[in-house]
Amino acid sequence: GSAWRRGCVGLGLLAGGLARSYVGFPRSQPQATELLKKAGLGAAVTPGGFIAIMDVFTAVVLAAYAVTCVHADYDDETAGRLDLPYSNWVTRTRWAGSTAAAAALALVALTIVLALATWAGSAIAGAGISASDAFAGAANVLPVAILFLGLAMLLHGLLPAWTAGVVGGLDVATYMIELIGPGLRGPDWVLDLSPYHHLALVPAAPAAWTAIGVMLAIAVLACALGLIGYAHRDLR
Repeated sequence: GSAWRRGCVGLGLLAGGLARSYVGFPRSQPQATELLKKAGLGAAVTPGGFIAIMDVFTAVVLAAYAVTCVHADYDDETAGRLDLPYSNWVTRTRWAGSTAAAAALALVALTIVLALATWAGSAIAGAGISASDAFAGAANVLPVAILFLGLAMLLHGLLPAWTAGVVGGLDVATYMIELIGPGLRGPDWVLDLSPYHHLALVPAAPAAWTAIGVMLAIAVLACALGLIGYAHRDLR
């Protein structure tokens, strides 16, 4: 847990600290600004936009943390460490549900750490990012991490050995679609496959509430199906 917290602190301080100096270069170089726009990163020319883009990158890390939490439960299963709790009348659904709940709470805590670090970095560098903007930007990407948590729970209930590889790979692949897809003029249907593509660049733009609601709904449904599958599948 501490390593993930340190990672979020580092990314937050980096984003906040570079927000002012980074945007100065594109503004002074029109050609650089045009290249950023062609790559779908036109918002990066403002401090708020730069913070938002960095937060989206951090969401990849948060999603990876969620997958790691679920995979740790599978490690306990294969190592026989679940024999004791299950011998004490703990149901499978309750055990796996507690894993999902603990991971979700940890994601919220890491999001708060990210926001505080971003605000602190901005204050040190004089980038002018308010605390509310820092928290809004960090909270905006939390639903993506929750979505991948739900998908990890789904695989954990059906094909647990595949959870880390499939969901972790999906996390990275969908981020790469959003990162390079716009610059390569990728078709809309391909870009739409990435949950990162549906995030608004908060605080530079208003949140995409419909997309956020859909992601959370899918996460809850996937988690519920995963819990049902876990309750009925054979343990390793």
